[in-house]
Amino acid sequence: QFKGLTKKERRDRGDVRPAKPAAPGDDRAAPVWSGPLGSTAEEVWSNAASAAADAVTDGVWNASTVLLPTGAGDVEVGLRVVLAAARRLPAPFCAVVIVPGTLLPYAEQLYAARTDGELEFVRAGLGLQASRRIIGTFRKARNVGRTVILGTYEEIGAINIGHFQAQPHGRRDRIPIDLLVFEAAHILRAGGYHELYVDAGALDARRRVYVSSRSLTGRAPGALLAPGASLQAIPEADPVSKFGPEVFRLSHEDARARGLTVPVSLTTLRSTDAADVARELAGLHERLGVRSIQIVPNSPELAEAINANLSSLTGGGCRVRAASDGVGDPGVDAVVLCSRTPRVTPIATELARVARWSPGKTRGYVLAAFESRNHTLAALTAMAIADQGVEEAIRSAAVKNGMTGKRLTWDQLPVDMQRVVFEGDQWREEAELVTDRAVRSLADPWAAWYGRLLVWTKREGHGRIDRKALENGYELGEWVHKQRADWWAGRLSSWKVALLERVGVAEDLEVQVFAHGVAELRKWTHKHQQSHVPQRVVLDDGFALGDWVTYTKMQYANGKLSELRQQLIKDATWRPRVRTQVRYHTIFKHPEDPEAANVTHTIEDELKTTKGLPNKDRRQVFRKLVLAWHPDRSESEHAEAAIQFLGQTRDWYLNV
Repeated sequence: QFKGLTKKERRDRGDVRPAKPAAPGDDRAAPVWSGPLGSTAEEVWSNAASAAADAVTDGVWNASTVLLPTGAGDVEVGLRVVLAAARRLPAPFCAVVIVPGTLLPYAEQLYAARTDGELEFVRAGLGLQASRRIIGTFRKARNVGRTVILGTYEEIGAINIGHFQAQPHGRRDRIPIDLLVFEAAHILRAGGYHELYVDAGALDARRRVYVSSRSLTGRAPGALLAPGASLQAIPEADPVSKFGPEVFRLSHEDARARGLTVPVSLTTLRSTDAADVARELAGLHERLGVRSIQIVPNSPELAEAINANLSSLTGGGCRVRAASDGVGDPGVDAVVLCSRTPRVTPIATELARVARWSPGKTRGYVLAAFESRNHTLAALTAMAIADQGVEEAIRSAAVKNGMTGKRLTWDQLPVDMQRVVFEGDQWREEAELVTDRAVRSLADPWAAWYGRLLVWTKREGHGRIDRKALENGYELGEWVHKQRADWWAGRLSSWKVALLERVGVAEDLEVQVFAHGVAELRKWTHKHQQSHVPQRVVLDDGFALGDWVTYTKMQYANGKLSELRQQLIKDATWRPRVRTQVRYHTIFKHPEDPEAANVTHTIEDELKTTKGLPNKDRRQVFRKLVLAWHPDRSESEHAEAAIQFLGQTRDWYLNV
């Protein structure tokens, strides 16, 4: 099949393994879009698609990621990536595009219109007929033509089986797909079975492009939430090699400035009966201009029941949709949750339609029953997966809750959380309760403990918290001790380590206290121009410097102070710059030789500083000095003078 082709052509066809991602600092480092973002939607989509296609077709990278806020370019960017790659790569060419099921009708219509005459468009589907169609498409695409297969996340398994069955008999390895595009790729990292699709075993492709609203590398979307709360287990952090470089990034502010998206907020419904819900929706239509509403999960019967009342109340100006009604129209003004236990992923994918801008639309809404705890938690979780700002807002509310120790009032909520709960200033009790649910059930308890730590460190002025410390009745010291243990064992996330270091908490409390003691010893001795620190000295921040010095002396006497720490203390302690034969009043006789006198003065200093120790410890210090300066052991020429000096100070020092 590859006979007669050049190496570049063979690489483009997949016979040569794509190059691995470049190392940092390499000339082939991750490409970053350096051109303008674009002033219109069409320019933004074209620039994003060009950046992604350039990254995966130049032979260096086999994957790339485009970061767009949800609703800012779903379907459009993926389509342009496929068209750009098809024009650059030789035939035969086969691409597979995966979109959320909620966007499938719009994507199917758009691909059918835009690929006509340039690519053969095939809809994947489920069932026996769809399976035969997929197999036939892969077999045909293996030899001639340019083909694009469109499917949903639920259909990946069927596409994978069809791809496997379409391979020639006797061939052990499958011929890879030329290009695989994931729209709304952030749900791949939101937990659950979707995570399996990240691995090459799910669909074997030479090149992959991910269009996501969240960064896919490092910390997964939802990682700031409580582990397992309303979600499957959050995936571990992934390296950049799996998703390729982030070649294009559009912020929420840039997307809204270009008329691509609108902010999305949570609004609660106080009714559960269809007739009462219709009246509330009519009020939203009159007050907020809501015109189109999608039910999640899809329920045609419920939509019909609500519309029976809603149409008469709004004069046909507002309508609740079933999923089959949205062909050709990718946007809705709001989604309303109706299941007792709503699933998070369908809500997260539906947000792409809610956040999409349309004429006259200023905000999108997620409508959840106030009385249903599951509704509000599922809505907030889905919003957190799609938008990192919501995830950070929930974490900030949890930190503030830990600082106050009680349920937050509306005025105490962080500004970001107030933006998430729409009209909370008018329905304060509901907004406060919804936030409290998020803090208690969604937020990681670590955030609340960190809030208590912030209060403690601000009050005490340092982060040297011991194991017995309490804060508002909570055993904060025990919690910090556990964080230090996880930190030392490498189990603590890097972002948590950074937050602990920000408030002055170190991995090893004993090391932190010693370092602080040395620093304060240097300041105190140089300020008072003396090396002796009385035991009663307590600094303004509450640090008992005198007690610390006494404890350090005891460690030295017991041989538990390392040479490095001895040197650090010696360097930190103030000493006169010029030594004279007699520097201060002394009752002992020193040698006339200046160098020998310098040695005996040093010995006298050490004896005076340790004179207050218990008799047992003083004996150990004296014995250590005798052994250190004994002529049989010491190589110093002043050893004999030192031993003679120790002899005349023995009775005074040991109180004999």
